[in-house]
Amino acid sequence: MDWLNEDTWIISDTHLFHNNIIEYTNRPLNHDELIIYAWNTMVKPEDNLLHLGDVILAPTRIILDIAPLLTGNKYLIKGNHDSRRKMRNHLNFNILDRKILNWKNGQTYRYVPCEKYGVIFSHEPLPTQFLRRKHVVNIHGHIHNNLTLDNMHINMSVEVRNYQPCKFGEVLKEIDETYGLQKLNTKS
Repeated sequence: MDWLNEDTWIISDTHLFHNNIIEYTNRPLNHDELIIYAWNTMVKPEDNLLHLGDVILAPTRIILDIAPLLTGNKYLIKGNHDSRRKMRNHLNFNILDRKILNWKNGQTYRYVPCEKYGVIFSHEPLPTQFLRRKHVVNIHGHIHNNLTLDNMHINMSVEVRNYQPCKFGEVLKEIDETYGLQKLNTKS
């Protein structure tokens, strides 16, 4: 996973062209334009981007129109609204399978060891007791503008990230500064 480093962009729950999401999460009417503009302003074609699921809810014809607008080398942990075929064939996402750690109920996630603690990327938040036992922080989406469960969870949903991607290095700083997890006793 050499593509995943502090310069990798992370985003979740873009829900492009999902009309019901506007009411559900109180998004602005122009959320699609905000997200696509921020994505393409920040993410260069050679950059890597990890999407934590729920990319777009639209017919194939709209997806084909949007595909060239989303820059970067795109990687996806599928969310509950993602179709593997559409994400890979039409939006050119690299679909990440469950290879590093497995979780019951079909949960897909990635584990990344850091100097001070481990990180698990997932679409849905993982149980706190699992994270404590493994000494890891969970970077996830799915809960939109709802509060995170505790200091072991980092919500990357666009509603709490100003409708734009964030660099993994900035998220690691947030973990250190905001949540104080530098004191978490972990194995390197």
